[in-house]
Amino acid sequence: MSHILRTIALLTLLLLSLATKAQEEVEYTMEIGGGAGLDFAMNDMRGGLFSQPRGAFNGVLRFIIDQRNAVKIALDYGMLSGNTTKQTDFLPATPGTAGPTTLQYDFKGSLIGLSALYELHFLPYGFTEGYQGLKRFVPYIQFGLGGVYGTKGKTFGLTIPVGFGAKYKLKERLNLGIEWRMHFTTTDKLDGLADPHGIKSMEFKNKDHYSMALITLTYSFAEKCKTCNKDDW
Repeated sequence: MSHILRTIALLTLLLLSLATKAQEEVEYTMEIGGGAGLDFAMNDMRGGLFSQPRGAFNGVLRFIIDQRNAVKIALDYGMLSGNTTKQTDFLPATPGTAGPTTLQYDFKGSLIGLSALYELHFLPYGFTEGYQGLKRFVPYIQFGLGGVYGTKGKTFGLTIPVGFGAKYKLKERLNLGIEWRMHFTTTDKLDGLADPHGIKSMEFKNKDHYSMALITLTYSFAEKCKTCNKDDW
């Protein structure tokens, strides 16, 4: 009788162990992917935050710290164009002067940006809820530091990107995201036109800024070692 009870106990422990393993969330330390969307420039030809949108694309490499924190590297490409035809603000033909002639200017170009951003999730992110209470849909905020190059003005500037977004686990390894980022830059030549009003630029004042709204798809990889940070006794 004792042998039967011992066998039943062992089988019960084995089944409980298998059930626990089945419920464990497989954690990954990295994601890679890309996205597409729109960019919105705030320069000497555009005053609105979402005026005259242009196409934008990006690549993403994300380093997962834990379910609530991540750091990502974003490589962005955005198209820029504009003209003074519908400009309501007076732009003198000779920058810094008050002459009666209005500036006639038209441009096409692009920007290439590289940023490192920290992401803070409002909820723990994961595919299986389990005992950790992971959620497949989570909103987040992001901020960081980067640089941008404008092809029209052949200029480089530093950027401070800030924004927000949301992620959804389509599958265990597939992540669908939507985000918006505002990039404050230190250059006034992304549109190739610097200080048409002749106003002295300081820090982020009177500079060309831009924002991006993107839909992204990333793939999770590099499974986290489950025993690396555990005690052996």
